[in-house]
Amino acid sequence: MDLLILHGADTYSSRKRLVVLREGFKKKYDTAGSNVSSFVAPFEIAKVRASAAQVGMFAKKRLVVLYDFYSTALVADREQFNAWLDAEAFPDTVMIAWESKDLGKPAAPKKTAPKKPSKSKAKKPAIAPTKISWPAHAKVEVFEPLAAAQLLAWIRNEVKRLGGSIEPSAVMQLATNVGPDLWAMSGVVAQIVASAGGKPITQVLVGEWSKAPLDDNIFHFTDALSARNAAAALGLFQSQLQLGVHPLVLHAMLTRQLRMLLVVEDCLNRKLAPGSIAAETDLHPYVAQKAIAAVRQFPAGTIRQLFLDLAQLDVDMKTGKVDPELGLVHFIAKVCVK
Repeated sequence: MDLLILHGADTYSSRKRLVVLREGFKKKYDTAGSNVSSFVAPFEIAKVRASAAQVGMFAKKRLVVLYDFYSTALVADREQFNAWLDAEAFPDTVMIAWESKDLGKPAAPKKTAPKKPSKSKAKKPAIAPTKISWPAHAKVEVFEPLAAAQLLAWIRNEVKRLGGSIEPSAVMQLATNVGPDLWAMSGVVAQIVASAGGKPITQVLVGEWSKAPLDDNIFHFTDALSARNAAAALGLFQSQLQLGVHPLVLHAMLTRQLRMLLVVEDCLNRKLAPGSIAAETDLHPYVAQKAIAAVRQFPAGTIRQLFLDLAQLDVDMKTGKVDPELGLVHFIAKVCVK
């Protein structure tokens, strides 16, 4: 029996892949769809087995689709299922296991160690394996979240597919605001293309339909950096990750914040009054006051160096040299240890 497992964090792409496979199967073997069956949790292995064993009257092949079997089934049921697939072959059946999460790498096969002479010491209880296993003959496709360059290309292609066009700056802004969640991105792109009415999508239009998720917390974050408070900075960073904010978005927002602080620092060096700083930087007076207070917490030249460090980190992340989350953690640690 052919077994294909689709899993990974990018469920949008894996779902599209499943649809393509199903439609391709129907087109080639079973236009009526009478030999396609699907199963969801809770699974009854006997019913799945019976479905796989059925011989179609008007089709050469049979397709069985399992949704979230490997990620939800009990260990005993999963092992029994794998043993059945290894032991029995239904050459006319194709099985696809679609998973809504990343299963990781399969567990290594169990090895039987030679018995040693027993000792009086009490044995430690066996620990159940945490890794998920599947048959060795299974074909596996893993769908990882898109890297920065891939996400930009995906946005351009999706806009084109929907009959629209988009400016390069708008592509960057959309990636920053929404992040790599393709389910959310596909909805926003469809709305923006429709609202553009055939005109090129601009950065302004992107701003009307999507907002960057980080707000006043960015000031607390820079305050923690200026105070070399690693615990506070890492705590704020982790809290944003838990809220679903992507590390690339956090990096972009922090870069924008430091750029603003650089401009405010220049105004302070020129002895401008707070009201003049707000007017020259086009900041709200309240935001300008907060920025002035933030600048004064940093030693001279520090903000510029942080900005340059973030620029280098941006290059390293986009070229795949550094993982975005780990890169930002190292950046925070480096700043706070100095």
